[in-house]
Amino acid sequence: MDLKDLSSFIAVADASGFRRAAQHLDVEQSVLSRRVRNLEDALGVSLFERNRDGVRLTYAGQRFLADARRMHADLEQAIAAIRLAGTASRGMVQIGVVTTFTSGFLRQVIRRWRREHPDVEIQFLNGDPRELVGQVLRRQIDLAFVTGATWPPGCDSEVIHTEPIYVAVQTEGDDSPRDPVTMQALAECRFIVTKRGYGTEIRDFIIGRLAAIGSSPCVGVFDVERATLLSMVGLGFGVTLVSGLDIGAQYPDVCFRRLAGESVSFTLVWSPQNDNPALRHFLSTARIEAHQRSTRV
Repeated sequence: MDLKDLSSFIAVADASGFRRAAQHLDVEQSVLSRRVRNLEDALGVSLFERNRDGVRLTYAGQRFLADARRMHADLEQAIAAIRLAGTASRGMVQIGVVTTFTSGFLRQVIRRWRREHPDVEIQFLNGDPRELVGQVLRRQIDLAFVTGATWPPGCDSEVIHTEPIYVAVQTEGDDSPRDPVTMQALAECRFIVTKRGYGTEIRDFIIGRLAAIGSSPCVGVFDVERATLLSMVGLGFGVTLVSGLDIGAQYPDVCFRRLAGESVSFTLVWSPQNDNPALRHFLSTARIEAHQRSTRV
């Protein structure tokens, strides 16, 4: 059932005539007459009795008018809603992340997104990179913000941001050194990592870097959240590595020192078959933020 045919019928009924309804809608009377006829043909009944003085609703037309008003309102509401969704003014985007966003690039992207799209719901899911990319492929989430640059076929990906790597160490008071440190200087330290998020990548990074300088690393692996792991650093369990995105929060007896010459790249991964308008707008927001950050450097 065409929305224009329905609105034409309501207009003629309200105006009690085709001429006045045509003037109100600013269309040719013949066009209005054709639309009403289309509706009558679709319904299989006459909606108006036509005479020289104008028109009058038939019994069927009277019964249909109330339903037509309701259907017209519902259709207009549905059309308005889908148009808003098409411009990402409504809807939802689901994002998988391997890190926190207490500071840095991702936090700024989310802040900008919420300011520009306040009525779009945004949901987050934590996981390790492979887990999250699998959920992208299965269309369980819209986007993954992950470490690593090589992903299986079926994904679109874009390296969007690079963050420094920091070592989290136990402090010994406010005068603890905060200068950059090298991996060689950490060779005798006990490292602790988590199984969760990108903890596996951190473990492999530590082993690879220390092996390259002839050291056998000691790495303890714990099934805990990153916040718990950093609290363990403050309690003397060992040191760990984090990205610049993870250092916005404060942890008792923990300080962060830049790992000299080292950084980690973050990649956006999504399905090219995903037609969610909110996803496309979020990608644009991330690219704009990345560009602006690069020009400020």
